[in-house]
Amino acid sequence: MKKLALQNKKKKKSSPQKKSKSKILLKSILVPTDFSAGANKALQYALTFAKQFDAKIELMHVVEPMLFPSDSVFNQPVIQPIFPSIDLEQRKIDEEKLKSIVVEIKKEYSKISYYSTTGTPHEEVIEYIKNKKIDLIILAAHTQNKLEHFFFGSTTEKIMLKASCPVLILHEDEKDFVKLKQTSHIAK
Repeated sequence: MKKLALQNKKKKKSSPQKKSKSKILLKSILVPTDFSAGANKALQYALTFAKQFDAKIELMHVVEPMLFPSDSVFNQPVIQPIFPSIDLEQRKIDEEKLKSIVVEIKKEYSKISYYSTTGTPHEEVIEYIKNKKIDLIILAAHTQNKLEHFFFGSTTEKIMLKASCPVLILHEDEKDFVKLKQTSHIAK
């Protein structure tokens, strides 16, 4: 009997299930959105993390202007927006969508804000995390054909490579570890 008790003590000591003294400090989560189903999934993940860690969610949308090369200055092409008024109008429409999402989320979690801007999405996201204290980015990966990926790369990939904080990338058809709601926070 003593021998069995001694063996059990040894097993308990070598258990790999030790509690860690390290804590995850998660105060701000950035969710870049394009209002897609994948972005909705990223927002639901962020909401789950935010509730668990009492973190703030920062919802961000970037309107990418339609650009064209114009005259050159010092032999360098100058890129100008084609329709600045349309870009401005699109930004207003998208900002209303952001407000609507934030109002809906605030019904269940109050620590959420939004930011809207115009520019190149990956550059604006990287600039935003440099200026804010973002602890985690949660975003969706979008499928694109190989030719598009070869010439342009993906926004998700560019953010992942240049971000100064961890990035959680979600795919539409992957196993979820967060129980997703059937309702969508993304305003159509």
